[in-house]
Amino acid sequence: CSITVQQQEERTNGLLKVATNKDIADDEVTAWIHDCNDLLKSLKAAKDSLYVLHKLGEQLKQQVDSSAAAAIQSDHLLLSQRLSALEQALGRQQTLLQTGVLDYETFAKSLEGLEAWIVEAEEVLKGQDPNRSSDLSTIQDRMEDLKGQMLKFSSMAPDLDRLNELGYRLPLNDKEIKRMQSLNRCWSLTSSQTTERFCKLQAFLLQHQNFLEKCEAWMEFLVQTEQKLGVEISGNYQSLLEQQRAHELFQAEMF
Repeated sequence: CSITVQQQEERTNGLLKVATNKDIADDEVTAWIHDCNDLLKSLKAAKDSLYVLHKLGEQLKQQVDSSAAAAIQSDHLLLSQRLSALEQALGRQQTLLQTGVLDYETFAKSLEGLEAWIVEAEEVLKGQDPNRSSDLSTIQDRMEDLKGQMLKFSSMAPDLDRLNELGYRLPLNDKEIKRMQSLNRCWSLTSSQTTERFCKLQAFLLQHQNFLEKCEAWMEFLVQTEQKLGVEISGNYQSLLEQQRAHELFQAEMF
């Protein structure tokens, strides 16, 4: 039984060495988890065999002297502790890798979704903006399109932040790193261009409005400000995130 435990220790150490390699690939992680499950089953079988031997040792206690009985009990305890230590080490590493797999799946899905959305945002900017001589309704319609994009940028900013945080933690390959860099670059450029073009149209709009219309627009804005600032701060994390997103939307609407 001692030889079996030693063999299991060698297998476990080899498996743990592979798991701590920073360059381990995704398919290798899946294979590692499969091998780990097999090894955990082997460790359980070894513990079951050790328990059977322990029971036999209990029956032999009456047939051997006290020193021999103490040696048998000590050997059983030592082997049992060694097997338990192996199970715990494998269990901890398996949990870490499985968590990493889930994080990577979340990262890949989020990256793909944000890349698709930034393409849509770039398409909106390809539309022609009206000039200062355009009629009021044309300017307002285009402003609504750009404002909608600004609100989306604000509401999705936390998603980009979470994606970047995951990207910093995960061992990304060169292609994924370049995709992240491209996404952040396009995000910053498209967002700033959207805001810049909205502000330009807003200046055109002000030229069309008389003093009374400007006052009415400002009063409407003040009412919205009072309503949104009057909300109490939430006491739980999820509600706080929702309030943060609502505040970011409000900041976008202030333009």
